[in-house]
Amino acid sequence: MKGGKTHSHVDNATLEDLRARHERGQSVCKALRLKEINVTHTGHVQGVFVNQGHKLAYCFVPKTGCTFWKQVFSFLNNVTHLKTPVSSPFDIPRLLVHRLPNAYGVDWNGVKKSVLRDHLRFMFARDPYSRLWSAYLDKFYLPDFWTLFSGRILSRRSPKPGKDVLTCGMNVSFAEFVDFALDFNEPHWTPVASSCDPCKFLPEVIGKMETYTRDAKVVLGRAGLGWILEGVDHHKHVQNELEMLIQYNFEVIHTKSPVLADKCISDEALGARLWTTFQDNGYIPGDLAYSPSSPFTQGAFKDRVLEAFNKSEAYGKGRLKDQKRTAMENAFKQLPRETLQRIAERYVVDFKMFDYKPRYFV
Repeated sequence: MKGGKTHSHVDNATLEDLRARHERGQSVCKALRLKEINVTHTGHVQGVFVNQGHKLAYCFVPKTGCTFWKQVFSFLNNVTHLKTPVSSPFDIPRLLVHRLPNAYGVDWNGVKKSVLRDHLRFMFARDPYSRLWSAYLDKFYLPDFWTLFSGRILSRRSPKPGKDVLTCGMNVSFAEFVDFALDFNEPHWTPVASSCDPCKFLPEVIGKMETYTRDAKVVLGRAGLGWILEGVDHHKHVQNELEMLIQYNFEVIHTKSPVLADKCISDEALGARLWTTFQDNGYIPGDLAYSPSSPFTQGAFKDRVLEAFNKSEAYGKGRLKDQKRTAMENAFKQLPRETLQRIAERYVVDFKMFDYKPRYFV
C-alpha cells in the first residue's frame, strides 16, 4: 500500500486486512512461479478499465460486483451515451453500462506500461462457491444463457433430450451446470485468478465481495472520490437492482431470444422463477408466496416484488442472510463428492490466492 497520507482515514484493521491480502497474493504468485504449488496456472488479464484523471485501473471479473465499477468508470470517462449530464455514477442505468463501448474494458497489453507506473490498480474476488451459485441463478435458472449454452449442457444427458427441450434449454439443473462449468471456460465462472491474474496485473488492492462496500470506499477514498459512496441509500440501490433484473429478463425472452416466449416459457412462469431467485439471493422473505396478478403484467409483477422487498426490512437482515446462505448450501449438498473435489481442484489458485477454503457441505 503506497502513500501513507492517502489512506490515513482508513482504520488500522482495514489497512492490515488489505495489506495481508496483498502480501498473500505476492506469496502465491512466487509459489506458482517456483512451482511450489502443483498446478498449471495459465492466467491472463482479460480487460481493464482505466481513468487517467484519477489514476485508477480496475481489472474486471464478472460476478464480483463489476456493474458498480463500470458505472464509476463510465462516469469518470464521461462515456454514458445519455442525452442529459449525470452528477453521479448511480445516475447511469445499470443495464446501460453493459452495453456501452468498451463495456468489457480495454486491452491490458495496450495500457500496462503506463498503468503499472503510476495508477492505483485494484480488483475484486469472490468465494468460488458463491460465484458458481450466482452464475447458475442469473444465467441458467433465469433465461439469459438458455439459447447460448443450455443446449450443449442438456445434450450430455442420456438419453439425449428431444429437439424442443434442447431449443428451450430451460431445465438445466445446478448439478448439470457445475459439471459443464468445470469443463468449459466462460468469464462468469472461470476462476478469478485466471480471468484477472494478480501475478500479471499486480493489484495494490484486492477487494472481496464479503467486504465490498468497505473495500470500495478505500479505493475511491485513495482516488479522492470518496463522495461517490457518501449517503448512498442501500435500500434504493437494491431496489434498482431488482427492477433492472426484472426488465432485463423479460427483454431476454421477448427481444433477445423471442423463441423462448413463443415456445418455452410464459411471462407468469418467468415471474415465478424471478421470485424464487430473489428469495435465494436474500432479497425477499422465503415465506412470502408468489401470487401473480390476473391477468399477469410485468408492471404488476414489479410492484409485487418491490412490495415484498419493502417487507424484508421487518424480516431482518440476519434472517435474509441466513436464507441466502442456506439456499446455496442446500444446492451444493446435492452434488456428488467427486464434483465437489473437482471444484476444489479447478479453483485451487482462487482458494490459495484469495484465502477461501474448499468445502464439502456435509
